[in-house]
Amino acid sequence: MLHPPAGGLVGLASVTVRVFAASYLLNTYGVNVSQAYGSSMTPTLATKGDVVLLDMSAPYRWRAARRYGDRANTVLTVGDVVTLSKPTDRRVSIIKRIGGLPGDTVTVERPAGPPEVLTVPPGHIWVVGDNAAASIDCRYYGPVPAALLTGKVLWRIWPPSTVGALPPAPVSAARGEEGGMPPSLPGLPVDS
Repeated sequence: MLHPPAGGLVGLASVTVRVFAASYLLNTYGVNVSQAYGSSMTPTLATKGDVVLLDMSAPYRWRAARRYGDRANTVLTVGDVVTLSKPTDRRVSIIKRIGGLPGDTVTVERPAGPPEVLTVPPGHIWVVGDNAAASIDCRYYGPVPAALLTGKVLWRIWPPSTVGALPPAPVSAARGEEGGMPPSLPGLPVDS
């Protein structure tokens, strides 16, 4: 026969609330696991099926450091792969590589017209997909608010043959001014 926890229903409710609170805090400010879909990050991530481990506290720590004047913090750097809410539909989570931080200069090449030089405004970041031809990213919707950042990819954890840290940006993501990347990416994106 099963016995209720000490304290009866009040004790059970207390344990339940603590478990849900701990789970919420871990998933929001700790680590989380996510599966990547889409072709915008190939060849770094497969079109479907790669599972990544996310540091969910990185965006909070980076924003706090910048808010208090620590511009040299390295919680998030150009080249890191991050998750964020899609600027055009915040219910959708996307995965991209940081191409520029606030104050960085990026160069965007488009099929028609001369390259455009932009400075990432305060409170914003520039994100791009590793597969420029298949990525809808900042070249399409401009710098995104840093508040949309939700996590930093720490490791790929599935499939087993590719477990480990993600490789740096592919050679096609050319380095731009001030060591930023990719800023010189040919073509407009064709899909997300």
